[in-house]
Amino acid sequence: MVARQRRNYSEAEQLYQNALSSLRHLGQRQDIATVLISLGALERECQNYDAAERYLREALEIRQNQDKENMMPAVFSHWGELNLDREQWTDARKWFTQALQLAKEIGWHDLIAHAQYGLARVHEAEGRADLALPLAQEALKIYERLQHRDLAEARELVERLKGKV
Repeated sequence: MVARQRRNYSEAEQLYQNALSSLRHLGQRQDIATVLISLGALERECQNYDAAERYLREALEIRQNQDKENMMPAVFSHWGELNLDREQWTDARKWFTQALQLAKEIGWHDLIAHAQYGLARVHEAEGRADLALPLAQEALKIYERLQHRDLAEARELVERLKGKV
């Protein structure tokens, strides 16, 4: 994660791949899925969308065969991000909606906010600031309470949407 935050993507990928190899050897499927999600996010950041999709697909398959409440909202949310990057609004909305529903069921507040933020971005992209603004405002409230790392982006989205409504 540190290498990724420093934008040293090649080192981050190598470290994730090493972890993935070790976890596969140990048969720790839950942890394998977590690393696959991280690899998918890394590939998305590098705009390698096909690679991101492969990692997320494998993570989704693992998670679907296990406890859905554990990490499914995160998997759904990452699928939403990937579809948002690809400008596939219908698919992005579907994934963020599923992430939001499940995150609410289990009370995972930062993923509730992330899904709301993602849905707001989808609505904004579709020219529906009226639908986007309430979602973005709710996400911002949660991010403020959590002092989340995406707080600045959420504030920026809310301000941008206020100017469009």
